[in-house]
Amino acid sequence: TEKGIGNGISLLIFAGIVAGLPSAVGQAFELARNEGAWNVLPLLALSVLGIATVAFVVFIERGQRRLKVNYPRRQVGNKMYAGQSSYLPLKVNMAGVIPAIFASSILLF
Repeated sequence: TEKGIGNGISLLIFAGIVAGLPSAVGQAFELARNEGAWNVLPLLALSVLGIATVAFVVFIERGQRRLKVNYPRRQVGNKMYAGQSSYLPLKVNMAGVIPAIFASSILLF
């Protein structure tokens, strides 16, 4: 994280998935081709499923629950300061990027 790379193990898993991506795309094209003619429906369904999965993962990753924190009134010397409130953001997905990487690897199988 000092260099801005992020979680090391997730980077290794991502590299493994990306290394297998060209062969998976090639196999998808081979399955879509039927005796010289292209069957577009499986490719379209796979593309829609992939885009929907990425959109769902991005939605969950960016989600947060904001908890309101109320601070009490305080007195400093002769002055009385009113209570303040702020929000504590909590991520919905505390696991980070690991679920996104595993979801993309499951889609490849």
